[in-house]
Amino acid sequence: MGRGREVDVVRVIAFVLGWLAGCGGAGGAEPTEGATTAGAERAPGDEGSAATGADAPVGADTQGMGANEAGGGTGSGPTAGSVEGGDAAAGASGGATQTATTPSPGTGGAEAAGADWNERVARGRRAFQRRCDSCHPGGDEDVGPRIIGKNWTAERMRAQVRRGSGRMRPIPPSRLSDADLEDLLAYLTTLRAVRGLGPQAGS
Repeated sequence: MGRGREVDVVRVIAFVLGWLAGCGGAGGAEPTEGATTAGAERAPGDEGSAATGADAPVGADTQGMGANEAGGGTGSGPTAGSVEGGDAAAGASGGATQTATTPSPGTGGAEAAGADWNERVARGRRAFQRRCDSCHPGGDEDVGPRIIGKNWTAERMRAQVRRGSGRMRPIPPSRLSDADLEDLLAYLTTLRAVRGLGPQAGS
């Protein structure tokens, strides 16, 4: 019987200790719940921190993108400038090529005038052979005087042809048209018989 009482006492003590342990666990659980609650209450702050932390990388990324855009802008500026410079160089090169290959209006006009003058001289030579060469062969003296090197003005030579002088009889437009007479004067410049005519003189 004494041993049974001892067993009962041990069970009671164990129960009490278990109860105390249970109370202690409950007390510990409450602070744990409080801490959890406090942690939950702090969660908005934590969320703000997390949001702030999340915003920070976004801001950093945004700043980085801004820096990249700025860098891209800086890089694109010279690139655009280089393209513009290439276009300007190409434009300048094209202009130089055009200038080199395309005659200017003044040059073209001078060439046209020179070609027209040469044609006038050729026609004037034929007119001279028809109307003048029998008396002034090649411009030298024969029936008529030598005319090479006379260096007359065009007006004086026109008057000589149309009016005549000395042994030279006048040559009317029916035998030598005004156009043929102008061509004849152009040819006489090659003999230095007439001065003041030619492409440089504008006639």
